[in-house]
Amino acid sequence: MAVYLHDLLRLVFQAEGAGDGELLGRFIRCRDGDAFAALVQRHGPAVYRVCRRLVGATAADDAFQASFLILATRPRAAQRSRSVGAWLVGVAGRVARQMRRADYRRARRETAVATGPADRMLETDVSGEMSDTLRILDEELSRLPDRLRGPVVLCLLQGQSQERAAAALGQSARTVRRRLDQARQLLRLRLERRGVVPLVAAGLAVNVGPVAAVPADLARRTTALVFDYLTGGAGVACPPVVLAKGVTTNMIARKVTVVLAVTAIGLAALGVGLAGGQNPNPPPGLTPLSGTPDASGGPAARERLRARFIKAAGTRESGSPPRFYQST
Repeated sequence: MAVYLHDLLRLVFQAEGAGDGELLGRFIRCRDGDAFAALVQRHGPAVYRVCRRLVGATAADDAFQASFLILATRPRAAQRSRSVGAWLVGVAGRVARQMRRADYRRARRETAVATGPADRMLETDVSGEMSDTLRILDEELSRLPDRLRGPVVLCLLQGQSQERAAAALGQSARTVRRRLDQARQLLRLRLERRGVVPLVAAGLAVNVGPVAAVPADLARRTTALVFDYLTGGAGVACPPVVLAKGVTTNMIARKVTVVLAVTAIGLAALGVGLAGGQNPNPPPGLTPLSGTPDASGGPAARERLRARFIKAAGTRESGSPPRFYQST
């Protein structure tokens, strides 16, 4: 009777038909293994594609497992993104870039020959030939802003209709169409900037290509590794665990840096505003601080600060990678 009731409950609450938000909620509340396995099955193909293209077939398994380890340790961040698939693609891109940087540094330390670790990043994919153009495409796809990456992953990678993607993202179909067009234009510009022929860039930006099938054994091992890690069983020296910890630290550091930068800009604007409204005729014995604008210079100073902030925001929107993602 107990076995029958258990099977019945699994049929009633089966993960296949549940949305990403519901699956993440079940995983957060009660560490539901079936819910997490459903997420791996649903979003694994897009993540595996990025991993294979960016780090090669040999290292793709570690990158894949690290991406889902990060999801397991930061499920609420993925939940807030409204698109788990798009969030995972961005995470996979970060994991791949960290692996490439680590291999580059290791190759320099070991003064490897041409067949050293750095060359392993250019292994052949499942088709037998490594396309550098497709690798660049996936790199730029993972670097798209979250608001643009979501529609691209849902519509162009997972093959969902724009109406279904709009429902998943909590947006209108018109907004999804507009952001898809913006994503295509931005991808085309970035591909051309990296030397991809304009005609090829235009074609790739319209159709980013099919996803890659995830080996069933890899999906099972990923779910097992996640729960082994959450229960304290996975070793700290396990490569996917090391990768996941490093990328998570960088993600948190980036968020803290952005918060501090915004706070600093706000305090600076507040200081300029207060300085602009100060008394132009201070009492005898009190003089304005050196470099502080007086009442006549207040608006000009605020305008300069506003222009600087707009310029910084434009640079971030253009997709330039954070400083700690650049190779040294």
